[in-house]
Amino acid sequence: MNKLTPKQAAQLANEVYNVRDERDWLDTKERYSQTTVPALSGFQLNPTRGVGQSGWGQKSGFVYMAQRGVANEHVVAIRGTASLADVITDARVSFAHSPSGYVVHRGFSLGFESIKSSIDSYFENINSSQSTVHVLGHSLGGALACLSAEHLKNKKYNVKLYTFGCPRVGNTSYSNYLDKSIGVKNIYRVYHEADPVSMIPLYPFVPVSCSDMGHQLAWRGYCISPAAHKMDNYITSVGESNWQGLMSANNLDFFGAMDKWLEQVGNGGGNITMFSSSCLRQILKGLNWVLSSIGTIGAVTTQFIGSGAVIVADVLAYILYQGVLLGGTIAKYVQHILVAIMKFLGRAVEDIGNVTVYFIRYILDIFFRIISNFARQSFF
Repeated sequence: MNKLTPKQAAQLANEVYNVRDERDWLDTKERYSQTTVPALSGFQLNPTRGVGQSGWGQKSGFVYMAQRGVANEHVVAIRGTASLADVITDARVSFAHSPSGYVVHRGFSLGFESIKSSIDSYFENINSSQSTVHVLGHSLGGALACLSAEHLKNKKYNVKLYTFGCPRVGNTSYSNYLDKSIGVKNIYRVYHEADPVSMIPLYPFVPVSCSDMGHQLAWRGYCISPAAHKMDNYITSVGESNWQGLMSANNLDFFGAMDKWLEQVGNGGGNITMFSSSCLRQILKGLNWVLSSIGTIGAVTTQFIGSGAVIVADVLAYILYQGVLLGGTIAKYVQHILVAIMKFLGRAVEDIGNVTVYFIRYILDIFFRIISNFARQSFF
């Protein structure tokens, strides 16, 4: 089955932002009929839209769907809204289940449920075995696209998923399930290295298709940048490239040499620069590695996922402190990851003495607030 080019996918993801009211919708339908937007060429048969209401009583998603001529291809383009932005940058996190029963962020689940009936209505009389569905979205729309792609795949449609600057939707089990269900080769995850939205929400969430690092695009400068999240800049970055031409991040084991990097941090190295996007990604990997090395994490994480809304910094502070109490190498790695976080925040420190749960909570709170603030600036 055919795949969209990066340019087509980016333009289609951008087109959904042009629809704000009924007049905009009529203009979009006119562009489809006249194919004045190159990415829309061939998509016809009267596109359909749907607007979702979230569990908070606010509009949480917009989706349009269209068919591509006789090729029996369909596009599902999705946009999220500001109400979702508020939820995923909040310190308090709630959990829900994806269409297949995996753990995802509750805000994304509610957003998907709000547009699900519109999607089902469109596909009601479309033969799944003979249809290819291109599901795509930017930012919060990318998160809803992941859940929509999962839903359509469960209905036996041939699905291809394209996301730009997509936040982290679910836990590792969810990501692994999408890789297996949809197929890594059918998931096109595009993100600028400096895009803060692609790094949130934090633990226990991971990027979709985390077994394949996707297409990481270079960005001007080394710092985290809200501008790196803008759809116009994604369109510029992909240009006329094909998927092979886009730079892909090294598909390396997340934790292959993490112990060596943490040792370097402990010895005053590690190449950590204040607010550097590459440093932040490395720190997030390191934090996951340290958490995974602490034996109690499985039971604590299960309890924390099943407890409703939680403050992530509280939970992580508790788990990391258990690592301190274990002593030895694990305690040393906890200290080193805290040193890395403090250097990233611009706080000069080479060693940490007596580590308490309150100190860990203090550092994590500052760390999380900084990342969330960058992300909020990206949305508005």
